[in-house]
Amino acid sequence: QDLAEMFARDVGKPLRMVERSRFADILPALRRHTAHLAAAGLSVTEERSQHFEFGPAYLSVQKVVAYNTDQLRPRNIRHLVGKRVAAVAGTSSADQLLAEQANLAELKWDEVHVADSMTLLERLSDGDYDYVITDSNVVDLAQNFFPNVGKALTLGSPETLAWALPADAAPLLVQHVKDFFSRINADGTLRILLDRYYGHIER
Repeated sequence: QDLAEMFARDVGKPLRMVERSRFADILPALRRHTAHLAAAGLSVTEERSQHFEFGPAYLSVQKVVAYNTDQLRPRNIRHLVGKRVAAVAGTSSADQLLAEQANLAELKWDEVHVADSMTLLERLSDGDYDYVITDSNVVDLAQNFFPNVGKALTLGSPETLAWALPADAAPLLVQHVKDFFSRINADGTLRILLDRYYGHIER
């Protein structure tokens, strides 16, 4: 929200946040033009790039298998078979599980309709799930609140996070987004914001 508020001030427009209770509803909202952009920690994937415009990348992340550190750490993807595995519906984490299933047919999971992975990581911490598939940065944040949540495995290739816009977004808006991220990269503002959320990892 910090970035979105800064962007709104940059372009001189009032910010109106449209909250979605389900992550899977975010991109359809862009398709229907009920939102101008999605600043929701979206991974830039090849499939999404065919249907949406993306701004500059602001963070590199990796898909991970999160586990409850009170339990045994899984050593490979086969250790997820027969376990309670979850991912947020509509995310690239769910897409990654589909890719893994192509080589491991026994792999099963729940795709849960919630707003973000933090909800699932809380349930993981409470013992409701054995494993949650999500982005590495979300686990990093969750460890501030749930110290018994850890990263066990990485899956797939690194991805970047960026704001998404409708494929037919106004060129001026697209340029505003590019200029905004160029400025906050150059003046260090982005680094300061990222350090606010993730600096504890390096310390």
